[in-house]
Amino acid sequence: ERKKKEKKKNGKKEEIETASIPSTATGDLLDFGGILSDGGAPTSSAAPTATPAPAAHPINSAFDDLLGLTAELAPTLPLAQPEEGIQGFTPIESPATKPLSSKKVGKSRVWQRGTIKASHAKQVSVSGGGRSFDWGNVSLEYRTQHAKAKGGGVGSALVILRVVNNTPDTALQNISVLLNGMDDPISLGDRVNAGSAVESNGKIGPFSYSASSPSLEIKGSLLLSGWSVPIKLTLPATMRLNPVAGLSLDAVMGELSANRWESHSAKVEVTSGLETAKAKSVLGSFLRAEEVDGGSSAHGTFASQTNAGTQVRVLIKVKESAGVANTVKVDIKCTDGQLCKSLISDVKKIIL
Repeated sequence: ERKKKEKKKNGKKEEIETASIPSTATGDLLDFGGILSDGGAPTSSAAPTATPAPAAHPINSAFDDLLGLTAELAPTLPLAQPEEGIQGFTPIESPATKPLSSKKVGKSRVWQRGTIKASHAKQVSVSGGGRSFDWGNVSLEYRTQHAKAKGGGVGSALVILRVVNNTPDTALQNISVLLNGMDDPISLGDRVNAGSAVESNGKIGPFSYSASSPSLEIKGSLLLSGWSVPIKLTLPATMRLNPVAGLSLDAVMGELSANRWESHSAKVEVTSGLETAKAKSVLGSFLRAEEVDGGSSAHGTFASQTNAGTQVRVLIKVKESAGVANTVKVDIKCTDGQLCKSLISDVKKIIL
């Protein structure tokens, strides 16, 4: 009878030890650390097998719910603590952070909206009839291009201006722009009919960026139909970026989990009938970034960096209907907060 009790007792002990194996193995899988006993990790036959995530999961959720992927993608990476900007950044694949030549993304085909301060408009002559009109129907737009070294060096840009006349029945006359620091106005045309646009004849600049701000503000006046109104152009911080080639999606996920990033997002309406893949490509080109492998026509991850080494990672997701883009969601992460705010501001000004 005593042997039977001991056998029964040992049987219960074995059941307890057997039941504890899944719990221990799960703790190790989640990388809690220090949970396993001296016996070490369980063998592969005893440990549960993690179900692989769908292929699209890292792209769709990396920027929204990174913490859910940290243990799976980079459980052993230390969390960097940069004091300012790029300091302390831990690249996962250092050869991949070599920038490409900016020639591949030197020209941006994206127009951006300038600012017209209609409340300060004033009549300066009667050459255009002198009558007032709704300034909300006049749009000032600009397109920025990276200047070659000969024209102004790194951190310089050239600009093309465009004025759009959205008035229902009024032609605009004698359209020109006078920028601060310039002696003569830049003529855009003698006349632009209702529903039409007129552009500057050639590129203006170069304009050199300062070290104190990622973007560059240019102020001046728009002159048309005998009126003068203050304007402002904010040349994009994207001019400071170069694409980063060779990164894998896993490497980007590892970077995001191993470092502190500033994050901002914006949604852009598409009204020009752009195809889905084209809309994504145009945004990537505007942000001067290289697409990371693993995307699709409707979404992708992009990488770039400044000459100083500040890292930028972008997720672009296009909402479409029958292959035509309706809206584009842009999520930007940077290792420098000021640059990140400037970049998302640039995105909010674009016209698609």
